[in-house]
Amino acid sequence: MKKHLDKWNHYLNESKLRVFDFDDTLAVTDADVTVTRPDGTEFKLKPSEYAVYEPVAEYNPATGEYINTKDEVFDFTEFDRLINPRQIEQVARIMQKVVDAEMRDGAGRKIAILTARAPTAGMDIMDFIQNVLQIDASMFELITLGTSDPQAKKRWIKDQIINLNIHDVLFFDDSPKNIVAVDELKAEHP
Repeated sequence: MKKHLDKWNHYLNESKLRVFDFDDTLAVTDADVTVTRPDGTEFKLKPSEYAVYEPVAEYNPATGEYINTKDEVFDFTEFDRLINPRQIEQVARIMQKVVDAEMRDGAGRKIAILTARAPTAGMDIMDFIQNVLQIDASMFELITLGTSDPQAKKRWIKDQIINLNIHDVLFFDDSPKNIVAVDELKAEHP
């Protein structure tokens, strides 16, 4: 019973959030985004290219989404599974150090992998983190948003700040769009 009480007490006292993106942050894969133009031509973007790709788009404040005014269609089917995943050692080491620190001192770090991938990729990601990075699944939460909208990551982090009374956030992501969106939270939650 004491073990369960200690665990609940730990979650009640959380104040640090450590968030890691998956693609091109913790791991590189061979999955591509297929883009189809209205004339039927297709081309592929690697995740790092998609992260900075600027289709002609307008922001719709009513929905909080970007509307693709070029009418390009994005196919993320290859992201339903991991294709030839390889760890990015520098960031994997940082995540391991965060996990080790939490195991050592229990200071209240919530560790999350926050990915735009859909839930269909969840088991593959969990297997990769546990078997390749050798991080126990009980030490982190995996959130599969199913959208690449930067506002979705911002909303998830904002909810954590509010609901868990988070005072300290570290966010690791390769996408400039995601970084800008999450940085907007600094004004609301210094």
